[in-house]
Amino acid sequence: MKLFPYLLCLLALSASAQVVNTLGLEGPAGGAPTFIIDQDFEETGLPTEGDPDYWSEVNATCDWDESTIVISGSQTLEVVGAATSRCQSALPSALDELWIAGRIRIDDGTEPQTRAMSIRTAASVEKLWLEINSDGADNELCFQGGTISQTCMSSTFTDDLNYYFWIHWSSSTVSLGISTDGTEPTSGGFFISASHSETDDIGIIQWRSASNCAACGIFYDDLLVDDEAIGDL
Repeated sequence: MKLFPYLLCLLALSASAQVVNTLGLEGPAGGAPTFIIDQDFEETGLPTEGDPDYWSEVNATCDWDESTIVISGSQTLEVVGAATSRCQSALPSALDELWIAGRIRIDDGTEPQTRAMSIRTAASVEKLWLEINSDGADNELCFQGGTISQTCMSSTFTDDLNYYFWIHWSSSTVSLGISTDGTEPTSGGFFISASHSETDDIGIIQWRSASNCAACGIFYDDLLVDDEAIGDL
């Protein structure tokens, strides 16, 4: 009979040990989940959380420590430079299905912006890119690449506003959604999806600059990449 109180004590200790990460996401049994990439840019300089080889600069000045315009915490990533500028995340192994989520802010200028993000093979062959068409009249968020023609959201985004975003890539489908409250959309004006047939795996994600617009800015924060669905943030 003395065993029952002991078991109750163990259960209470187990419940108190559950941890939720800073984004509020929960893993198995309420514990903090793990991701292939989990980057909040709160370090100084080039991120070294996890494998430092995950992050590099390609023809770019990556402001890893942007602190004037901040999405979350005290620092945010801004990609600075021309149309070819990009900050690169290399996955430890190529994936035939992946989920990407995080936060993004688009500061508008006088010219359109294009290719804010690029999904590539390990050999850097571009398979999909995220387009931001913000010419002042129609702030559209679109994607295209491979066999997918340009597909745009029916609702327009607001300049200088922080958004959450989600991308799902598989060999047969691609989807993109954004929201302002961290709830992942699966339909409606801020969600798009398309079918395709793809045999190549993904090994590189590039976070690009505001191409065609030297005065524009694109900012990223709380970036997550995984081989399982991420869900609400």
